[in-house]
Amino acid sequence: MLKQLQYIGEHIRAVTGVSYVVFQTDADLPEACIIPSCSICQNCPLETRIYAHTHSHGIEDAKRNGGKQIYDCRMGFTFCALIAKSDEGEEYALVLGPIVSGELHDGLYQSFSPELDRAVSRVKPMSALQIRNLLEMAEMILRAALPASQKPFELGSIPDGESYTKQIKEKYSSYLSGRDGFVLSRIEHLRTLMDDGDQKGMEKSITELINRLYIENRGELDVFKARSVQLIDMFGRMIIDRGQEASGILSEISGLLRHLDTLDDADTLCIWLKDTMVHMSVMALQKYHIVYHDVVSKTIQFLRANWDKKITLDEIVSATHVSKAYLCTIFKKQMGMSILEYLTRLRVEKAKEMLSASNITLMEIAQQCCFFDQSYFSKVFRKYSGYTPKQWREFASGMPAAHE
Repeated sequence: MLKQLQYIGEHIRAVTGVSYVVFQTDADLPEACIIPSCSICQNCPLETRIYAHTHSHGIEDAKRNGGKQIYDCRMGFTFCALIAKSDEGEEYALVLGPIVSGELHDGLYQSFSPELDRAVSRVKPMSALQIRNLLEMAEMILRAALPASQKPFELGSIPDGESYTKQIKEKYSSYLSGRDGFVLSRIEHLRTLMDDGDQKGMEKSITELINRLYIENRGELDVFKARSVQLIDMFGRMIIDRGQEASGILSEISGLLRHLDTLDDADTLCIWLKDTMVHMSVMALQKYHIVYHDVVSKTIQFLRANWDKKITLDEIVSATHVSKAYLCTIFKKQMGMSILEYLTRLRVEKAKEMLSASNITLMEIAQQCCFFDQSYFSKVFRKYSGYTPKQWREFASGMPAAHE
């Protein structure tokens, strides 16, 4: 099993350039770099035991979520985990990563060393859709390459806590063994339309999507139902990712799936699905505008309250209750800059105040403002102020300063 997964990992790395590691999940996690071949992990300034903490949680989530999971490390890089079982019952994890999710400047990654910068520059950024496609591709390879007894866990869905809804999903699960690329791409398009507040565009996209599903599957009701389950499932995830209260959305989805199971012809299902999806989009968009501004406001409050501490994107997400991708997208759209740039500008402003009002050394100011060394602090300070810290202190004190 170990050699099989390593063989698969090598092929994925050759095609995508993404590093990988395979290990037995019930063994102790290594207190060392989780991806031995990855120069990013090798140069990470965080303590090695943090790797074990990050990946153990990601792998446990994969076990609970159908044998696969996308998760982030404390440095803000993304990983994909896939679980497979051996004939002897041992569980193994294939972990792919690290991956830069989105553009590097959208997250909270900060330079710590030239070696780390060089390693990061060699990693091709991927969109959220590309990362999900990578995970789906890896799962398909595992399903094709491994014997039946060693397949990854069955695909999961939104947990709803109600046995009847679970039975409905299980009933149609055989039709969902492969994810539908068209449905997935249209969901990504709906995400963009919702972020733009385009209700008419959402209604048009929903209609086009359901019409296509109807044309392709009207002769096979169970397949049409299965793809409708998939569509409602993913649309619900999208709404939750955008800050909607999860329990209410999950409860609504539970009721929708129960009703869907009672429909007995494709025409009725098509009309009902259009009405349902449009209604969900209208309600979601109304709440979205409220959540949108609230999330940006909460993010700014969090940054202003914690500018003098090391901040991770996970901590901001915990404070705002939305997904990382959504948070970075709406913050940049409203503020005109990434979260990292806003935080860096804020720290430079705080440094200006310290330089103007105290005799604290530049090294102490750099440390209080969470810059890893004085040289990097001076570089960033000059970028956003036009002065070096020393020149700014002289300027603030009324002394003539050469403005280079």
